Amino acid sequence: MFPGLLFTISAILTVASFFSKFGWWFDLASHFHLQYFVIQLTCIIFCIFQKRWRILSLAVISALVNFSFIVPLYLPSENKISKSIGHPHKLSILLINLNSSNKKYEVTLNYIKDKNPDVLALEEINEKWLSELSEILRSYPYKKFIPRRDNFGIGLFSKIPPDNMGIKYYGSVEVPSILANYTFNKKPMTLLFTHPVPPASLNYFNWRNEQLENIISNRQLFKDRMILIGDLNTTSWSYYFKNFIKAMHLVDSRKGFGLQTTWPSILPIMAITIDHILISPDIKVLNHKIGPHIGSDHYPVFVELVIE
Repeated sequence: MFPGLLFTISAILTVASFFSKFGWWFDLASHFHLQYFVIQLTCIIFCIFQKRWRILSLAVISALVNFSFIVPLYLPSENKISKSIGHPHKLSILLINLNSSNKKYEVTLNYIKDKNPDVLALEEINEKWLSELSEILRSYPYKKFIPRRDNFGIGLFSKIPPDNMGIKYYGSVEVPSILANYTFNKKPMTLLFTHPVPPASLNYFNWRNEQLENIISNRQLFKDRMILIGDLNTTSWSYYFKNFIKAMHLVDSRKGFGLQTTWPSILPIMAITIDHILISPDIKVLNHKIGPHIGSDHYPVFVELVIE
């Protein structure tokens, strides 16, 4: 009973994940291939000891299907390069979803000081967080932020002078994004920091997708060289994520570094990656690392990029 029930549930959800294009529930099923794989691996071990050969063979097939989603993130990537090579045009970015209800201000402040990024991107920022982080934020002369009482305050802080930086709105739900344009090595580059709403209901699912589609429709307004960062409230296994990076001509900076799950920090068994740093193919990645638990329900994401 035990292995059969576990296998049946995980197998049904695995199949459902292939239809994420067609509905909210299917899309939710697409985010948990790691969990399905672990369940099916447990079933395999149980079936071997219990000599349940029919279920075992099906569990092996299903486990391999889910493993096929995971393993590409660990394979060598053209965008991942060695730290041993000297690179003059490096850019470090720290992305933190603060969690507006998080009170661990000093822990967060010390972590930002330790990483000392060139660009600091803060989500769920409010007036209290601005006050508590004011010491470190003073070291970023170029900034744009909108604190809010809900979970969609946003702030971009830069030590590198941008050509311009402003607030943008994509989609009808009216949550802010920040668009900045830079010049590196005499070539222009766009950095877009965005935070779509979470797909917690059918309406929110549609609003998230609408925001992603609206960003796609503005792609011609951005520079060819581009970095897009934020809690996108979707994983790389969703149809909508795959369609988004394809239409935006971007790649996932995690490739070659592994899963690096970011949410929820308070429930590791359900961990998935919804905080992303996407880059155009000509940008290389020296380092991609998930930070420690700093009181938020998200883990920070730190990257070091090479703008060639």
